[in-house]
Amino acid sequence: MLAGLYPDLLAAFMNRRLRPLEITALAALFALFAFYVTSDVTGTSSFVWMGFWTPQDFAESGGLWRYLLELRTGISPVLSALELAWFGAFGNMWITEVFLHRLAYILSFTLALFLFREGRIVTLLRAALAAMILDTTLYMHDCGPNTYDIIFPMVLILGFYSLRLARSGGGAGWWFAFGLSLTLAELIRPFFLVILPVVLLPITLELLRRRSGRGRMLAALFAPILLLSGGWHIKMYALHDGQIFWSNNSGFNLIRAWDMDLVEMEGEFFLADWNTKHVFTKI
Repeated sequence: MLAGLYPDLLAAFMNRRLRPLEITALAALFALFAFYVTSDVTGTSSFVWMGFWTPQDFAESGGLWRYLLELRTGISPVLSALELAWFGAFGNMWITEVFLHRLAYILSFTLALFLFREGRIVTLLRAALAAMILDTTLYMHDCGPNTYDIIFPMVLILGFYSLRLARSGGGAGWWFAFGLSLTLAELIRPFFLVILPVVLLPITLELLRRRSGRGRMLAALFAPILLLSGGWHIKMYALHDGQIFWSNNSGFNLIRAWDMDLVEMEGEFFLADWNTKHVFTKI
């Protein structure tokens, strides 16, 4: 009798889902592990990675506004504007190079681990695998630790959690948070613009089938997308000769995203934006 009962007990133990307290404890342990292994990790800010501009170029009053008006390269307007504002206040890039870079590692792996609830054994195995992947990612990413590489998935995962809460009756605020996450993702990695319609179409159809509150939810979802992403691309089109994509993703997006021109200064030649004549680098 006991011999026949043992496989059933083992299967029940393996398949039983973790209780909320157990999930919280495991998430806290994993987050502490991620905090420890990222203790000396730093990233490369957008300004440093871009290599054309420096924060000092926009240090004067109104520099941030001028920067956003002139910007049309493959650098994230969200991250670089945050860096420029932070540099103006504190004289460093700590906000993205250290704080957001480390936070993104911790949240991306911890939240992704518990985005879907599985059986106890599966969850524990997934946690162990996630720990190994995190350690390997840190080793590999050290060769080119651009901040956007890890902040982008963090934004998306936070968006998925917002979508889950919105679908479970969390209200229009969570639909707004989901729309904001999609907007930030697109303004961090430009290729996401072509994925936006694929994501938004089924969500929009889902909301249209709702009997009540669909107008409010649709407005909350699309408000940040139209105002931020839409506003940015309208600015690109109006001020930069019909350009819509803010990166061509060709491998030359730091040069070919501008119409470059040669400017002669005191017998030497420099690359410059032919619209603004803002000088970038010496030839």
